Amino acid sequence: MMKTKLTFLVLSLVLFSKLFSQEAPKIKFEKISDAELNMVVYEPDTAAEAVILYDEGSTEIRYDVSEDEFKLYYSRFVRLKILKQNGTNWGNFRIPVYSNGLNKEVIQNIKGTTFNLENGKTVETS
Repeated sequence: MMKTKLTFLVLSLVLFSKLFSQEAPKIKFEKISDAELNMVVYEPDTAAEAVILYDEGSTEIRYDVSEDEFKLYYSRFVRLKILKQNGTNWGNFRIPVYSNGLNKEVIQNIKGTTFNLENGKTVETS
C-alpha cells in the first residue's frame, strides 16, 4: 500500500512539473529586433545603465567514445542592452574553470557580437 502511494506521488510530481514547465522563447543569436536596437531607456528603471534582455543556459551530458568517459557541456546565451556609457562593464564576463590533475574544464566556442544603429542601419561587429 505504501509503495503504491509513493509511486503515485512520484508520477504525479513528474506529470505536474511537465504540465507547468515553461518553454523558453526561441531567440536566434544573430537576430535582433528593431525595438531592442531603438531602446534608449528601460521603462521599469529609467536610471539603468544596462539591461539583460535574455539569459538562457543549458547543460548536457554526452559520452565520448574516443576517451571512454562522460563529458558535461554547458552553453549560455546572454543578450544585453547597453543604455549608458557606464553600462559597458556589463559586457565583461568572468568564466571560472575547474582544474585538478587530469580533471579539467575547457572553454570553447565563445562568440560575441555588438549591434549598433548607425544612420538608421544595423551595424554588426563581431
